[in-house]
Formats: sequence, structure tokens, C-alpha cells
Amino acid sequence: MTTTALFVNVHKGASTYVADELGPAVAATDQYASVVSIGSSILRGKTFADLRVPPEGWMATRIYPSDLEHLIEDPEPVAGRFAGKRIVVMWRDPRDAAISLYFSRAYSHGTGVRDPERLRADREELREMGLYRGVLERTARPAIREFLAIREFAARHPDALTLSYEQLIADPAGALLSIASHLEWAPATVTAVERATRNSFVPPTADDPFKHKRRMTPGNWREIVDPPMQRLFDRLAGEQLSEAGYQW
Repeated sequence: MTTTALFVNVHKGASTYVADELGPAVAATDQYASVVSIGSSILRGKTFADLRVPPEGWMATRIYPSDLEHLIEDPEPVAGRFAGKRIVVMWRDPRDAAISLYFSRAYSHGTGVRDPERLRADREELREMGLYRGVLERTARPAIREFLAIREFAARHPDALTLSYEQLIADPAGALLSIASHLEWAPATVTAVERATRNSFVPPTADDPFKHKRRMTPGNWREIVDPPMQRLFDRLAGEQLSEAGYQW
């Protein structure tokens, strides 16, 4: 049976692609006994105790950095946390992630969340604040925290495959082959997933804030970042930005 695979993403870092397109494509094959979206399952009322991670036969998607401490492995591996699992870690330039978070919370995210009333209140406030203030005051820090957390997780799991959102957008076919090789998918699985996801990265024809797939091209941050915002990112994540290859 195939070794269990865990996909760990930041918010707005291709988690929807992995959970809603890649995951179902793999589930339609015989590669795993079960393909589970952790985030979606939690929203449907499951608990982490209901989602115990086995050593084999599972593929788990929509795992965010804040979920990692809550995942329960059954049985707990002797060699340490997530030992023996195959892990794919995917991050994104937090400057772009912060902007995408703003548009998601202010416009496009559905109300099927843990606290819909809070989302509605945030939505009204964020629209009043506008993009610049909304990013600077409300979404930059969460994006930076997730970026730092996922980078730290990757450093603690050097056997994980690490991919950036930017790599995925630039070469989706190559990224998929890297994932397939790391997870040791059968050739038939690779072929089926390639066929099912071949249109996943067709860019939108218009920049519509009400669409979840608003914009795919990296570098949106260049349109709004000014010196105060640059100083914020430098102060909180400057070294990690540089190490990840994200320059000003």
C-alpha cells in the first residue's frame, strides 16, 4: 500500500488546487485507499480525533501550518512526528499571499467557514479600509506568520518536497512530476492526474475580486508596496524572504 502523503500549504498558496483539483484526480485512481481534505472535513464537523493519520493508504490535503500540531498519527511513529510519511510543503511569497488574503476575505471567500458572522463583519471592515490599509493592518502579519511557520516546518523535515506557488505557476507539469516522483505514484496515476488537471492553471481573463481565482501571475505586491509596507515585511521576515529567493 502507498505510504501516506501529507500536503501542507499556506493559505492562498495553491491549497485550493491541491484540495479541489489534484486531490479528487488522485482519488479517482487506485493509488490511495482514502484522499482526505483536512480543512474541509473540519468545517463539516469532523474533529482531528476523527481524522487519525495512518502510516499507509492516505493522502491528506488542505493542511495549514496551524493544523500540524493537532494532527493525530495512529499509531504514533516511534522515530518521531510524521516519520515515515511523505510530505509536500508548498509556500508562496507572503507579500502576494497577503494581497490574495485581502481579496478573499473582503470579496470572494464563501461563508462556509467556522465563524461566518465574523467573516461578514471582517468583509465590511476590509472593504471600507481598502486594499492598502487592509493588507498593511490586517492581512500582512497573518501571511508572514504562516510563511515563517511553514518554512520552519520544512527545515525540521528535510526529506519533504518543497515547492513554491511560483514554481507551480511557472511549470505546473514539472511540479506535478516532482510531486509524483516524491510520492512514488504509479505511471497510471500520473497520467490520470495530468489529464484531469491540465486546465488548472489557465489564467482568468479578467481581474475579478469576486472570483476565487482572481489572479495567478506572481508579483501583485509590486503594485501596492511602499516603504512603510516594505519595512514591515523586512522587519518580520526579511531573512526568510531572501533565503526563499524573494527579492525586492
